[in-house]
Amino acid sequence: MFEWSVEYPLWDRSPGGFGSVDPEALGVSPDLARRLRAWNDEHNDAPNGPENFTWPTPQAGVDWQRRGLDLAYALRNELGPHIEVRYFEDDDARPVRERRGA
Repeated sequence: MFEWSVEYPLWDRSPGGFGSVDPEALGVSPDLARRLRAWNDEHNDAPNGPENFTWPTPQAGVDWQRRGLDLAYALRNELGPHIEVRYFEDDDARPVRERRGA
């Protein structure tokens, strides 16, 4: 989900396209769009930038990762079962629908 220098951490990985997606185009609620952007900005705004990025503490990284997965669950719940949501900030490559909480 996360990506440097984009406004929202949403990507179209369908066979017919690839690139960032505006949440409004998907019908994502304004509240969830705001939360997605805040989560992405938390990483983007790190003082040491993309070249030397590190979390201030290991727990800060774990917490950020968990919030991202929670957002992926929320996104899947809003978009419905016909849209596959994947979360790439951990080592679990399964679609969100196959994980706990979806």
